[in-house]
Amino acid sequence: MSSSLRIFLVAVWAIPLHAAWGAPPAGVATPAGVATPPKPIEGSFQLRDKKYAFNQAVAYEAKVFEGDQVFILVSDKQIPIDNLKAVLKNNKGSDNKFVLFQNNIRITFSPTGKAQFFNAYVEGQSFSVSGSSLTGTIKKKNGNIEGEVNYKDPDGGARFAFTFDLPLLAVPPADAKPADPPSTSKPPKK
Repeated sequence: MSSSLRIFLVAVWAIPLHAAWGAPPAGVATPAGVATPPKPIEGSFQLRDKKYAFNQAVAYEAKVFEGDQVFILVSDKQIPIDNLKAVLKNNKGSDNKFVLFQNNIRITFSPTGKAQFFNAYVEGQSFSVSGSSLTGTIKKKNGNIEGEVNYKDPDGGARFAFTFDLPLLAVPPADAKPADPPSTSKPPKK
């Protein structure tokens, strides 16, 4: 074996595996001692015996009966955020016309930051849950929503656990009503 090939092989083997195969998992210290930033959402959803990787998420505020509340929407596919923004903008801050026909869970948090209930749509089935089997809290910090939420069906049918640190979706206010154009007609002569 030539000496240049030996030097190349030694150099390649000396590269830490995470450098060759990608970054270490979130929160794991790198050789330089710098921790990698956490993922925006981590967790999974299980319905009966099937597990789903819900790794897409958005945090947003919407108007409901008692005022603005924070929602965390998680899915296993990309969330059409532009559509969500348009619905919030065009419906005075309400998301009730935003319908998502892909696997998703929409978790509603009270104004004090406690998980209140969730709506789920998975494999064509939809269900809503509130009560003591749903736990979780959020807090606003530097324009982000940080928190965790857990649910375990007492009958064993569904469960999820998520931690998140998501930017709060910025929605521009609804356009003001355009001003009436100036009149081009002349006033009647007297």
